Amino acid sequence: MSYSRFSTSNAEYWLVHARHDAPVNEIIFDDGRIKSLDAIVLEDCGLGSAVFFYDTYAPIVRAAKENNVNLYTMDIDVNSDAKYEEIRKRLAWGGGIAAFGCCVATNILKRKKKLTRRGFLALGGGFLASLGIFGIGYGLQKADEAIVGSRKEASGIARKAIALETEIFDTEVATLRNAVNAKKAEEFLSPMLMQKLGRKPKIAMVYGSLHAGMQDCILDRESRDEIIASFSGILSEYRKSETFEKWLNNVYEFVPVGYGFDVNEYDTNLF
Repeated sequence: MSYSRFSTSNAEYWLVHARHDAPVNEIIFDDGRIKSLDAIVLEDCGLGSAVFFYDTYAPIVRAAKENNVNLYTMDIDVNSDAKYEEIRKRLAWGGGIAAFGCCVATNILKRKKKLTRRGFLALGGGFLASLGIFGIGYGLQKADEAIVGSRKEASGIARKAIALETEIFDTEVATLRNAVNAKKAEEFLSPMLMQKLGRKPKIAMVYGSLHAGMQDCILDRESRDEIIASFSGILSEYRKSETFEKWLNNVYEFVPVGYGFDVNEYDTNLF
């Protein structure tokens, strides 16, 4: 898995593009490098400390414990409405089949000598458009594989492709959570740590590769606020649950102590 490094006036960030089916072993958590971090934020879908028992996070939890680095969770649980993998496959397969269909139609019309110049141009345009659609679907699959397949800084092109995908096909599970987590990180966690440390904190955020767009939300306050506003109706429905209201506004801090962690709960009052 790879990472993206960037900074704001509040903090230096490392956004780790993790896989959900394998332990996180990014190089920034190797050896003594983890000691340079002031905080590690884990994607938790509102589960809080329960994620500490996931095999995916075991290496991080263990390393944080050994090096006295605080862990944080700030995520929310929403409807799993994301179908990005399915969208990518449909684009790839649909584009490929359409391109093949254009070739077949052109060949049949040529044999029957019924292919006019206008028809040829139309089929040619359809073929190119189909190839373009195929390329988008196939390219998004490869972009996702690229940012989780190597232990180094992520390709800017691959990261931006995934980010753009979640902007175009906006969903609660990706687009909304990107904005909510970004707002909590940049407007609550980083200022709190800066005040405590007297300098810009260094924060690692470990999220699935689908959340590559979180970087843009952290860097652009207007963008994240627009996204949150666009989901205002959905958030209003979710707020009817006291549990969700707590998820939405709270940040949890896990401080290594003895054999476990002390837990501090903060109400951000951001939403």
